Amino acid sequence: MTPDGRLTSARWAAFVSAVGVCGLGVLVLLAWHVHSVRLIRATPAAGAMQYNTALCFLLAGGGLCTTVWRRPRWTAGLSLALAVIASATLFQYAARIDLGIDQLVVRDYVRASAVHPGRMAPNTGLCFVAVSVGLLLASGVLPTERLGFLLALCGSFVAGLALVALAGYAIRVSTAYAWRGLSPMALHTAAGFLGLGVALVLVGWDASTSGEGATPRWLPIPVSGVVVTASLFLWQALSAQQSEGLHEATNDAVAQIQARLAKQIQDYGLALGRMAARWESERGTPLDTWTRDARAYARDYEGERAVVWVDATMRIRRVEPIQGNRGLRGLDLARLPAARSAMDSSRQHGVVELSEVFAVADEGVMALLCAPIFVDGVSDGFVIAVLSPEQFLAAAVDAQLAAGYDIALYRRSGEVVRLGDHRDLQSPWRASAELGASAMRSTLVAWPKPQTVSAERSGLPDIVLFTGLLMASSAAMVVYYGQAARRTTQALAAANVELTTASERSEGRLRAVVDTAADGIITASEVGIVESFNPAAERMFGYAAREVVGRNLNMLMPEPYHSAHDGYLKRYADTRVPSVVGGGREALGRRKDGSTFAMHLSVSEMILPEGRRFAGIVRDISDMKRIDAQRTQLLHRVMTMQEVERARIAEGLHEQVGQELTAVVLGLRAAESGDSLDKVRDVLAEVRRQATSTIEDVRLMAVEMQPGSLADLGLAAVLDTDVRAIAAREGFDATVNVHDADALTMSHEAQLSLYRIVHGALSNVVSHAAASHVNVTVGPQDGRIAAMVEDDGAGFDTNPIDGIASHGGVGLLAMHERARMLGGSVTVESSPGEGTVVFIDVPNGPPV
Repeated sequence: MTPDGRLTSARWAAFVSAVGVCGLGVLVLLAWHVHSVRLIRATPAAGAMQYNTALCFLLAGGGLCTTVWRRPRWTAGLSLALAVIASATLFQYAARIDLGIDQLVVRDYVRASAVHPGRMAPNTGLCFVAVSVGLLLASGVLPTERLGFLLALCGSFVAGLALVALAGYAIRVSTAYAWRGLSPMALHTAAGFLGLGVALVLVGWDASTSGEGATPRWLPIPVSGVVVTASLFLWQALSAQQSEGLHEATNDAVAQIQARLAKQIQDYGLALGRMAARWESERGTPLDTWTRDARAYARDYEGERAVVWVDATMRIRRVEPIQGNRGLRGLDLARLPAARSAMDSSRQHGVVELSEVFAVADEGVMALLCAPIFVDGVSDGFVIAVLSPEQFLAAAVDAQLAAGYDIALYRRSGEVVRLGDHRDLQSPWRASAELGASAMRSTLVAWPKPQTVSAERSGLPDIVLFTGLLMASSAAMVVYYGQAARRTTQALAAANVELTTASERSEGRLRAVVDTAADGIITASEVGIVESFNPAAERMFGYAAREVVGRNLNMLMPEPYHSAHDGYLKRYADTRVPSVVGGGREALGRRKDGSTFAMHLSVSEMILPEGRRFAGIVRDISDMKRIDAQRTQLLHRVMTMQEVERARIAEGLHEQVGQELTAVVLGLRAAESGDSLDKVRDVLAEVRRQATSTIEDVRLMAVEMQPGSLADLGLAAVLDTDVRAIAAREGFDATVNVHDADALTMSHEAQLSLYRIVHGALSNVVSHAAASHVNVTVGPQDGRIAAMVEDDGAGFDTNPIDGIASHGGVGLLAMHERARMLGGSVTVESSPGEGTVVFIDVPNGPPV
């Protein structure tokens, strides 16, 4: 059952089968009540479905229906009722008793004369027991982790027995559906069991699978189980049929011999009776006449050893033929119990009697056929045929029976005579019969010879068994390998889907990588025909991909590479000596408009199933080369700036500090040559003033070179102090505005760089502007620091960096480089006569 409560295909099929079984049971139950023999027997030759069988079908079908719809309590109750009826029936067969349940509801009027009227067949009871076990398992009364497998086993057993019965009806082998003369399984009973077995297998299938179309791994076992069960029981049925055939043939042989022996005894008795009648009519037969008649009888009747006359005292007086029988003359038969008993019975009843077989010393084994003689109502002896049992028995057995059977006569003391050499006295096909002569009291036994058994018992059962086992193993292998093939196919399909999905994802990712790559990626065939051209390559060369794909790669190359490209490829194909393949180098590319650009080209070779391919990765390095050239030029300018700074410092030391120190020295000399104390005092005072000025100049130069108080006082205080000091020294007015100084959280190195940028702008004002007023403003703005140095000086024309450098703007270049290193920028706005404004924008540091 699916999670949404719907029945799976397997359960629907099981439900339909269960409903059909219930319908069959109800139909036959009604047939018993309305006396419809046609419904009770599917065909006139088939067995009858008993009332209890139909009732059990109703219980079994109902149990299956409740199992399909998951009503375990109902299933358990119905299965227990089914188990009780079926088990009680089997118990009756095993214990050979009648519990009175067979005709509890309805008397069996169809098979009223049967051995067990109203009782279901034993194979029917076995099937119902297997069904009840399966239903109990399905209800959960017998919990198991292998429910599906066990249900399938029960179902396969039931289906196998049903197939055997159906096959028996089809090939007319009664032992397939009727065991040893017991109640037979009806034809429609077998059909019902086939439906029940299939339904149990389907329920087990559903219990062992997780979805539609899936097959349980144990499926080969019940499949082979059905075939094995059917093969075993069909083999047993065929073997039983052949055994019954041998039994019937042996019984027929015994009956035939028995009839012939009775006929021989009757014929011999009539002949002896005629001799006795002559004796009685003639009051004694003359010797010659008696001898002639005795010789004729002994000659005409096989198995007669001699004909003798026994007087009233039971002593033998005449023997014919005498040759070979001399020991019989004068023999007193009264001393032989078997002979005396037969003669007494013959004389008492006045009929011919046959004695038991007995042995006489020196005369061997014999039997006597006695005819009494009465003269005037008084016993006058007997006419007796002395029979050789072996010859007498052989006379009753024709050549065909003698060739096919071993035959023996038995009495209470044991075997008397036997025909044949076979000694298998325990043969399962022995048959026996009591001889009709009351005095003889011997048993005739016959059993088939090996050749008869071989002839009657063909190899068909063994062939059926071998074929069935072979079919079972083949079916199991077919199902197993079919399941394995299906699982493999499903796994391959899933793997294929996964691989396809992965390939599509990989291809999509690769395409995304190729399409979004910043570098141009171009693939070409081994003869240089372009096969792919990514968007970056389109942007670099100015071509659309459709304009390049399918054309020669040399269209992207300027001369002389354009003409030489095909030669490169041919030389590489011939020698495999790489020039560009496998490495990278700088090259020139040609755009669609004919312009060229510097690029870095890396070429790799790919060996694919469809042939050799080349992949080229192109990077436009024209901007990089231009930036490198600018950096080289800027480095040169920075070095020049450093030299200028050094020269300026040297000039300051020489022109200012040096001159002041020279003045100090000259003053000291003047003091040495002074002739009055007052003059010396005046000179020393001037020297002191000059020395103080020199010290201040040196201090200002040192602060300019390394403002050591920046870390202690902060950027705002240092800028305010230095700007005002420079303004005072150079003679112009200055205004310093530092907004929100606490928000300036940049590092010491960044503050130093910003200080030098501002100081550089002031140096340019001092050196070039001839300004009368300078305004310096610093403060945070949108997470960055903005600084502005504004003067009202001469101004100048703003040009690109090259133009600035040509006009002596080394200081500006240094300011730009320092700002770039901080991640900021410097912007200069100026016009001749309009003054200059320097805007500085650098990142602020993280909060501290």
